[in-house]
Amino acid sequence: MNKNTTTLTGNKGNIHAIGTPVTNSLAELYTNKRYLHYDTLVAKDLTHFDCWVSTFSAMSLS
Repeated sequence: MNKNTTTLTGNKGNIHAIGTPVTNSLAELYTNKRYLHYDTLVAKDLTHFDCWVSTFSAMSLS
């Protein structure tokens, strides 16, 4: 880890940055969440996409 990353995170990890906005689907959000907060997903029993999406999304008609 470089010095800036260590300073910013208090020596707790790294910085995750993506170069493009989320444009395709909830699957992209879920994939990034798994990279960034997998331990939290395990603790909340949300490691499967179907469980996660039913917890954090709702259908709506535009």
